Amino acid sequence: MTALQVGWFVVVALFVAAYAILDGFDLGVGILYAATRDREHREALHESISPFWDGNEVWLILIGGLVFAVFPAVYAAALSGLYLLFMLVLFGLILRSAALGLYYFKVPAARRWVLAFSGGSVLAGFFLGIIAGDLVRGVPLDANGDFAGGAGALFDPFAIVTGLFALAVFANQGAAWAAAKTSGPAHALSRGMRRWTAWATLGMFALTTLLAALLVTDHARALAGRPLGWVMVALVVGGLAVELVLGRRGRDRAAFFGASAAVVGLVGIWAVGAYPNIVPDRGGAGRALTIASAAAPHASLVAMAVVAAIGIPLAAVCFTAVYRTFRGRRGTSHEGY
Repeated sequence: MTALQVGWFVVVALFVAAYAILDGFDLGVGILYAATRDREHREALHESISPFWDGNEVWLILIGGLVFAVFPAVYAAALSGLYLLFMLVLFGLILRSAALGLYYFKVPAARRWVLAFSGGSVLAGFFLGIIAGDLVRGVPLDANGDFAGGAGALFDPFAIVTGLFALAVFANQGAAWAAAKTSGPAHALSRGMRRWTAWATLGMFALTTLLAALLVTDHARALAGRPLGWVMVALVVGGLAVELVLGRRGRDRAAFFGASAAVVGLVGIWAVGAYPNIVPDRGGAGRALTIASAAAPHASLVAMAVVAAIGIPLAAVCFTAVYRTFRGRRGTSHEGY
């Protein structure tokens, strides 16, 4: 295992964290969208994400392209074995996008499109959580590193719990974002939802940690035996504590950063506990896809490093420009951004 291979593993983890933070608040706003019947509240929630959500979903494409280029064996195993889950995620993303457009173009049965937008967000968030749970616990692999289980192997109790946990995390991210970007009655509503979702996230984190200690012993043991693992756990708990304390004091941006820090900690828990594996073998036959065994040839990794050295700063500049352009809260005069 080379330093370049490990470096790309870290980059992939950072991309996953970026997606979970940015598209996480999009999905979270969608999950919470049906919680209010007031059209003005819904418009405020929509306007809080409208300049960003299309761009945020690009991170999912970037992760897929990056894994294909630097860890092709993982891409092959994940896309074949978890195909059903990824299709359900994509269906949810398509449903929420179409529903929101139909709702705001005033297509008849607007209430139906509100439920479809919220339902698509729940669907995508839940199955993203199941994918995460399967990658933490591992999937059945054959001697060639290919998926060797049926659909039932993807929906074990631990994966279902991580799916529910993901819904809590995304809802919390969305509530924290909405509280920082709205004003008036919508802001008060978002602050109330943020308090509840933060506590729900903390409770689900405790439940998932307990189940991991019982069912995913290799991952739990590796995490507990590494100092960086405890740093990531502290980042989750500390981030949620910051969100709750500073959010109560009206420091909404700081509360959002606290929620985002907790997301980084969760991705870090996966990465630190899994290392050096990327896709563990649930069968315990030593067939896990590791950083070394799944990596592309050295020349490909070097070429991708050159591409990334150019592309990542450009993407960072573009995203920074968008977020700076649309900074601040959504007003109440209905003119939007």
